[in-house]
Amino acid sequence: MLSLSRLFMAVAILVMATEALPQTPQPSVKAPPAATITLDPITIDNNINAAEAEETITVTGKVSGVNAKVGDMVTLTLDDGKGPTTYSGQVVELGNGVLGFSINIPGSALFADADHVIVTSLTRGINNLIASASMSFGTNPTLGLDGAVGGGASGSTVGSGSGGGKASPS
Repeated sequence: MLSLSRLFMAVAILVMATEALPQTPQPSVKAPPAATITLDPITIDNNINAAEAEETITVTGKVSGVNAKVGDMVTLTLDDGKGPTTYSGQVVELGNGVLGFSINIPGSALFADADHVIVTSLTRGINNLIASASMSFGTNPTLGLDGAVGGGASGSTVGSGSGGGKASPS
């Protein structure tokens, strides 16, 4: 038969063995985004006017994140209401470790886009989506027609300076 003192000792050892050790709080570490895409304004004022609708617009942007690599595919999707149209280009090194892209799109396609939104995706390989983003832009069918107001690369000016109209990688 167990003595009372041995029984208390056995219970105390059992309790001590099953108690959890206090947890040390672990610092939370946020992982960097796998990849992100940013689009530059499609024109100086981010609006397509009538003159710019007759030109080729260079849509540019940057990609970043641990999964973004030179050679990844950037696809821009527009929808003129009849169905989506895609334009593609590859991620390139812009300098100083910055990655970006430059894709030429007919201004008329941007002008005809029904919702005035460019949907962008970054992929590697077949259908391996890494990141996506979208950007809204505007249209103004009357600006740029008479050469007095506008910002098209055709040389029309607003005040002083040269037109512009195409975004460039920075």
